[in-house]
Amino acid sequence: MVVVRKPENLSLWQERIKECQNSGMTVMNWCAANGISNKTYYYWHRKLTKLQEMQSETSSSFFFEIGQSKYRCSEVAATLRTGMLQADIYTGTDERMILAICRAMKTC
Repeated sequence: MVVVRKPENLSLWQERIKECQNSGMTVMNWCAANGISNKTYYYWHRKLTKLQEMQSETSSSFFFEIGQSKYRCSEVAATLRTGMLQADIYTGTDERMILAICRAMKTC
């Protein structure tokens, strides 16, 4: 299972990897030019590849779980799941952030 703690990173890294692939540069040169370590680039490349493989193997059903009714500030209020992707929503999370997370998860 691949856990994504910050779904907004998915879109960012999808864009970066496409940019690298379309640049005509080697990964090593592109990473150096963009201030990104090769290790970080390949970590996200593997993670996104695995997510894409898992997404194609699973259904596109979408689940939303509500947590307990009494929350502390740092508790998970809800967990969003689609396929093998999961995002925890914490108490007090802004509505716009939740929508952004849903949009990011929908693209995976």
